[in-house]
Amino acid sequence: MLLKQDKEYEKQNPSMSDTERMEHYYRTRAPDADLLADIDAWGTIEQVATAQQGTTISAIISSVYGRGRANSKGAPNLRKVAIKRFLDRHGLTVANKNIVTTANRDILQYYIADFGRVWIYNRQQPRSFWIGSSYDKRKLQQISRAMAQKFLQWLDALAKSNGVY
Repeated sequence: MLLKQDKEYEKQNPSMSDTERMEHYYRTRAPDADLLADIDAWGTIEQVATAQQGTTISAIISSVYGRGRANSKGAPNLRKVAIKRFLDRHGLTVANKNIVTTANRDILQYYIADFGRVWIYNRQQPRSFWIGSSYDKRKLQQISRAMAQKFLQWLDALAKSNGVY
C-alpha cells in the first residue's frame, strides 16, 4: 500500500479505497490551514529577504495577519500575490480563468511523485546511503495524479476567491 497515512485509522477502516485514503490524508495531514500557510509563504518571500517585518516566515505572517486570524482571503493583497508567485514558480498557467488543466496537473503530479519517491527511499533505505528502492511505480503515478487533481481544484477555488483571475 503506497498511500498509507494513519495506521490506527486504517486498522479501523480496512476497506478504504485509495480515494477515501487520499481524502483522509488531506483532512489530517494537509488541511486547509496548512495549505494556506504554504501558499502564504510565497507572498512573504521578499519580506524574508529584507527582514522588513520579521526574521522568520512565521513572524512575518503573524505580523501581517495577527496571531490566529488568517482565513481563506488572507491579507488583502498578500494572498493574491502569494498565489501568483506559487503559480509562476511552478510553471502553472491560467486558461479561460481556470488552472485545472491537464498540463498543470501533469506538472504538479511530477512534484508530488518526486516527493513520494524520496519519502519511500528514506523509509526503505538506511540513512547512510542512497540506492534503488522497490515500490509500485504505476500506483505512485496514479495516486500522484489524483492528489494533483484535488490540489489544483482547491488552488483554483482559492485563486478565484482572491481575485487572481
